[in-house]
Amino acid sequence: MRYSSIISIALLHFCSMLAHAEVYKWTAPDGSTHYGDAPPQDNAAKPVRGANVAGPTALAEVEIEESSMKYFPIYGTTPRALQQSMTANGPFNEMVKQHVNAEISWRLNWKFDYIRDQDQCRIGKFKILLRTEITFPKWMNPEAADDTVRSLWERVAKDIRTHEDGHKAIGIEAANVLARRLRALPPYDTCEALNAEISRARTKIYAEYTQANRAFDRTEVLKIQRGGRLAQ
Repeated sequence: MRYSSIISIALLHFCSMLAHAEVYKWTAPDGSTHYGDAPPQDNAAKPVRGANVAGPTALAEVEIEESSMKYFPIYGTTPRALQQSMTANGPFNEMVKQHVNAEISWRLNWKFDYIRDQDQCRIGKFKILLRTEITFPKWMNPEAADDTVRSLWERVAKDIRTHEDGHKAIGIEAANVLARRLRALPPYDTCEALNAEISRARTKIYAEYTQANRAFDRTEVLKIQRGGRLAQ
């Protein structure tokens, strides 16, 4: 029996948080991954140092689409004016209830086959697709500014894009982990029971990588604030 399911995990991320404390990563006894400030004392937690922005290599079952871009306009001829315009016109993020400088959403879609074998049901072939959309500032009047401001903006825009690509790398990691967990699922007595376990795997991925993205913001965004902020 063939069953196609589109599972959407849309995570909105932002570059407006500051890193106030060390963030740790650890694995719980049930195998789930956790991120936070205070890991269990008896657990071998490791500090999170940031994501590999280049991204991990996608597994065979994982397909990565090129990020689509969505732009919002900013105006100004000075660093302060550009920062104020970006703050005013940037996307409104529901997680922090404020406008942010840029934002990425990533979405995992999948479809797979159910195979019945000796009164049991197992996963056959499957494909996971990662789609991302970046909402990004677009400077509308750069010709009105001097060379120093234009040069600064190029550096700031590069830093912001690097940060958002770090979130995409986390999405690739999430897709790979999901693929491995689907591969490892044993046969179940019914396809309904197997589907329920797949849903639980999806829920765990969502929870783990929401934390991963927040940890990434807290460990990485301070670099952008120090090196890429247009105006204090």
